Amino acid sequence: MIDKERLETILNNNHKCYGTANLILESKLVKELNAIIKKLNDEVDTLVTKVDALTKQKEYLQSKLREKEIPKTKDGRELI
Repeated sequence: MIDKERLETILNNNHKCYGTANLILESKLVKELNAIIKKLNDEVDTLVTKVDALTKQKEYLQSKLREKEIPKTKDGRELI
């Protein structure tokens, strides 16, 4: 939300150029910040994808380890 002083600066004809310059600068800064935020969000998405892949790989390896730990008969049945 815009404060009273900022609104007066924007609407003041004597400072019209100054207000416009500030608005242009703020607009550029907002665009740059949005680009940075998008880049960071993309990096987070990439990291989440990698973590998901690693979690699946871990679960697969753990299941293979459990298979090796369960003793089996010669015909492949598990001994209980």
